[in-house]
Amino acid sequence: MDLFSLRVHPAAELFPLMKGDELRELADDIRKNGLRAPIVVLDEMGERWVLDGRNRLRACQMAEVEPQHTMWQGADPVAYVTSANLRRRQLRDSQLAILAVAIEKLYSDETGKPEKAGQGADGAKGPGKKETPEVEPSDGTETEARKPRAKAAAQVGVSPSLVQRAKKVVDQAAPEVTAAVQAGKLTITDAVRIVDRPQEEQAELVARVEAGEARTLSQALAKSAPPAAVSPNAAVDSVWKRVMKLSRGELAELHRRLGEFLENPTESA
Repeated sequence: MDLFSLRVHPAAELFPLMKGDELRELADDIRKNGLRAPIVVLDEMGERWVLDGRNRLRACQMAEVEPQHTMWQGADPVAYVTSANLRRRQLRDSQLAILAVAIEKLYSDETGKPEKAGQGADGAKGPGKKETPEVEPSDGTETEARKPRAKAAAQVGVSPSLVQRAKKVVDQAAPEVTAAVQAGKLTITDAVRIVDRPQEEQAELVARVEAGEARTLSQALAKSAPPAAVSPNAAVDSVWKRVMKLSRGELAELHRRLGEFLENPTESA
C-alpha cells in the first residue's frame, strides 16, 4: 500500500499540520530512531484514508523512510481521531469548543446517509452484515447521546451550550476573531460580545489586543467607545457658574455691557 498517495480523513484535517523546524525535528528523529508509532489507516468500503499520523507520514517522506501502518478497526473514526489528538495538545475550553463545532458538522454530515451494503457496526467489511439500527425513544424525541452537538461536546470535554456559542462565533464573527479564539488569544465569551459589530470593527478590536495596545478585549472596547456627547448648553453652563461668583457691582457692570452688546453687537465686538 502506498501510504503517501492516500487521502487524509476529514476528522484528521481538523488538527493543524506541523511546519518548519517542528516537522524537520520529527523527520530527523524518525531517520535516526525509526517510526515509533505506525500510521493508522481506515478502510471504508475499499476506500482507504490516513486516519491518524499525517504529520508522521510527511516526516517519513522527508526522511526517506518507508512508513509502517496499521489498519484501524472501530465504530467511530471521528471519536478516535479526536481522542488521539487531544492527548497530544493542551487546549483551553474556548479552543475545544471551536473544535467541537467542526466535529459536530462531521457528525451532522453523516446523519441520514444510506447504510453501505456489507458494512458492519464495527466498520469492518462483511458480506450481508448490516448495522443494527438504534431503538427510537418511545416519545419520539432524539436522545442526547445521538445529537451531533452533544456527541461533539462530550468528546472534547466541554458543555453543549459552550459549543452553541462557539458556533455563533464561527458563523458570524470575522475570520480574525475565530482565528484568535483558535489560537487561545480570545475566549468564546469575549468573541460573542462583538459578533454583532461590523466585521471590520471586530478585526480592529482583535488587532489592538494582539498588538498590545489593549491587554483585554474589554480595554479595546473601552478605547474604541465614542466620546460622550457634549451638551449644547455646556458653554452657557460654564459661564453661568462664573456669573454666580460675581459681586453685585460686577453683576451690574455685566448687565450694562450686555445691554450695549444686544443693542449694537457689531460695535460692541
